[in-house]
Amino acid sequence: MNRTNICKNIVQSIKDYITDQVKLEPHRVEKHFVRRRKLSLLQVIIYLFFSSKASMFQNLSQIREELGTLSFPDVSKQALSKARQFINPSLFKELYYLSVDLFYSQIPSRKLWQGYHLFAVDGSRIELPNSKSTFDFFGEMSSYPDPNRRYTMGLASIIYDVLDDYILHASIHEFLSSERAAALEHLKVLEDMGLYNNSIIIFDRGYYSEDMFRELKFYRWPVELKYKELKSRFAMEEFSGATAVSIQQEFYINMLLSNLASLIKNEADEEIQISAKSTNKFRYQANRAFIIGRIKSIVPKILCGLFELSIIEQLYTDAVRCRSQLLPGRSFPRKKLKSKGRSHFRNKKASF
Repeated sequence: MNRTNICKNIVQSIKDYITDQVKLEPHRVEKHFVRRRKLSLLQVIIYLFFSSKASMFQNLSQIREELGTLSFPDVSKQALSKARQFINPSLFKELYYLSVDLFYSQIPSRKLWQGYHLFAVDGSRIELPNSKSTFDFFGEMSSYPDPNRRYTMGLASIIYDVLDDYILHASIHEFLSSERAAALEHLKVLEDMGLYNNSIIIFDRGYYSEDMFRELKFYRWPVELKYKELKSRFAMEEFSGATAVSIQQEFYINMLLSNLASLIKNEADEEIQISAKSTNKFRYQANRAFIIGRIKSIVPKILCGLFELSIIEQLYTDAVRCRSQLLPGRSFPRKKLKSKGRSHFRNKKASF
């Protein structure tokens, strides 16, 4: 089974999951979404997949315009913000885990380095909005030279399948949490999934791996690029809500969408390499930014029945055509920049 079909199976499984009231039952707060209200549980879930980094008013207007089959009601942003707090983030974590389980159970063959599977573990600090909820959940810190200035941050940690470009497990914690404890959690998941044997796990210096083989150190770079993708392309730190629940919801949605985009990207890259001519002056790859934008757009439309799964095949075809030139050997000297303050949770929202 190729990666495009795996992507289709994952999206179909997500659709089946979120339309099954029995499966949704453990993920809603007790006594909520039980009576007929303006906003249904399914509508709020699809809104969270659909919403962009624009203002909530913009998102509400667009979802009614673009997802007509969803019959999204005319509600205030306050009502929507309140409704999403009654959906446990465990739902989106479960959907993300579903994407991982399906990938590793359906991929016919995996890429190897000298006969081994390669995984990289890394953590990254995440800027979070300041609120009582985030202070209570993630912790409250003060800064120098003004000890009265309070803020909060989170620690994201992932174990990343370097060669297959897939986030196998992800978690978000208090900023002062132990990266090593998060790494042990990743390794336990790796073992439980039966992927621990015949694998090499790469850490950075913070995990005491100074003696790692020199060649393997090169393979740590993709996990750094994955964080760049999450923070830049997915704008992971631009949260639309200021509560711990909202942050966790969006965190796992981003992990899921990143994996779906990776499936299309890798399938398209293989086709581009196969069809490349030896006389070509340059080498090319599929444009990841294009794929991410399309995945973000079409997934909620599939979930609400507006698009068929075949749109994913069209995305793959378009991705093969929308390619970027590879420029090997590029290097840029690292510039020493002055440390800058927090930039997150700006009031000026994007227009689209």
